[in-house]
Amino acid sequence: MKRIFMFFTAFAVLFVFNACASKAVDPMQERIEKHIVFERLSKDIVKSFNYRTNSNSLLEVELILLSRNDKTISYEISWFDEDGFKIQGPAYADKKDKLKLKKNKEFVVQRVAANKDAVSFKITLKKG
Repeated sequence: MKRIFMFFTAFAVLFVFNACASKAVDPMQERIEKHIVFERLSKDIVKSFNYRTNSNSLLEVELILLSRNDKTISYEISWFDEDGFKIQGPAYADKKDKLKLKKNKEFVVQRVAANKDAVSFKITLKKG
């Protein structure tokens, strides 16, 4: 009976330590989850994704896509101000750009916000 109790105690301790162990989270995956919406498209199309505030204090985005086969997708970038409101105006028109991705060829999307009011963004990637 004592052995069974010790076995279950050891098992419980190992289970708790395993469950509480810190799991390394990929910083790029965190950025993707926060800033990119996928519609009928797999997340593995994103090879790399970065953003920064450049030397002119403008938000800058770089997205590198890589497809396993030829594919047409569209993307849209929405920019938001510090209060979370979508920035409107001619420079921020809801324009959906279409891309023709070639099999195993990288495609780089780089965009810069039109003014300093943009502090956040959301990218929507859609198949077709």
